[in-house]
Amino acid sequence: MERLLVARVGPERIAIPAMEVMEVIEASSLTLIPLAPEGLRGQCLWRDLLVPVLDPYLLTGVPRSQAAGANAGVVLVIRRGSGAFAIWVDDVEQVLDVDPTSIREVPPGLDRAARLSKLLRTTDGLVAVLDVGVLHAAADATLQEGARR
Repeated sequence: MERLLVARVGPERIAIPAMEVMEVIEASSLTLIPLAPEGLRGQCLWRDLLVPVLDPYLLTGVPRSQAAGANAGVVLVIRRGSGAFAIWVDDVEQVLDVDPTSIREVPPGLDRAARLSKLLRTTDGLVAVLDVGVLHAAADATLQEGARR
């Protein structure tokens, strides 16, 4: 069995392997950064570490107008080597124990943002499973862009 954390970004449901999520914290701790690069929603303090928070719209392809305001929602702190980065989401819905055979490949053309690894069919519909390796690369690229500014 594989354990997935299911979250919501606008109308879309996404999943991340639960073992990669170190903690879920309130988005009220999020600080917006003026002139931040596209893809960086802000930063938050987590266990005395300043953690960059990625913009979910860039990661999922969900149109920005369909998601909640700046400090609504929650932040998923994701393991990154010896450090961490975070992703803002509207809400965490559940943690699922999933039979790996129920997770399917993404059909060609469906991955709008090139961040999906698989799709999971649940009784509530499809859930996009984010590719953690691609998320790490997106975090690195976003932070490098910010350092260049």
